[in-house]
Amino acid sequence: MSVPGRGFRMAALLLAMLPILVLYIFLQRYVVEGVTAGAVKG
Repeated sequence: MSVPGRGFRMAALLLAMLPILVLYIFLQRYVVEGVTAGAVKG
C-alpha cells in the first residue's frame, strides 16, 4: 500500500477543518450580537 499524495492530504485537511469552520460561522453570529448588545447598553 502506497501512501496517497497531495490530493489525499488536502482532502483530509479540508475534512478536518470543516467542522471548525461551521462552528465558527454559527458562533460568530452570536458573538457579534453579544458585543453589539453590550455596546448599546453601555
